[in-house]
Amino acid sequence: MLIAEEFLLLTMNDKGISSVTNRETGTAGALLSELAGQERVMVDERGRLQVVDASSTGDAILDEALVRIGDRQGKKPQSVLGPLGKGMNKVLLERLAVAEIVEADRNEALGVSLFTTWPFVDTAHRDALRQDLLRVLSAQAEPDLRTGTLISLLQANSAWSTALPKDARGGLKGGDIKRSAKEIAKGRWGSEAVRKAVEAANAALFVAVYS
Repeated sequence: MLIAEEFLLLTMNDKGISSVTNRETGTAGALLSELAGQERVMVDERGRLQVVDASSTGDAILDEALVRIGDRQGKKPQSVLGPLGKGMNKVLLERLAVAEIVEADRNEALGVSLFTTWPFVDTAHRDALRQDLLRVLSAQAEPDLRTGTLISLLQANSAWSTALPKDARGGLKGGDIKRSAKEIAKGRWGSEAVRKAVEAANAALFVAVYS
């Protein structure tokens, strides 16, 4: 499962409703970080995005993300994240529905589709994710590309109330989670390429959330 898919699972409640207002930017950050971790893209010394390896990743969604970045090569990451994330949430959620983790609940009125929610069918993967994050946040495990990226994006989105509701925190207090997440978000757990990608995503999310 892609980091972007896991980010979506962590930012929805059981009814498939998200309180995160900038999820597409977060999804884009997850895709960018995963591609950086696979050494497909990098942020150069000028702070510009470059594609290092344009060959297929073996995943159709990552391949599409790589094409979108390639079309905007040489631009700053913050200006690429918007186009990178556009429409990706729906594609990712549809794939999660095929995997029978969520299902599409289309809300209609007078035969007109108003909006779609994605309630959980199976919460096992999300619950396991929460446990993985708790182990890292409580210093019982070291962060890696997956957990480090997720924690960084959740922190930037101020999404802990959904990602780790009080009854899923294993005794950790909210302040402890935020302090630990803030340190992890510095990206010392990743390569230079991943660190720069995560920094760019966090900067874009900060602007989106607080502007």
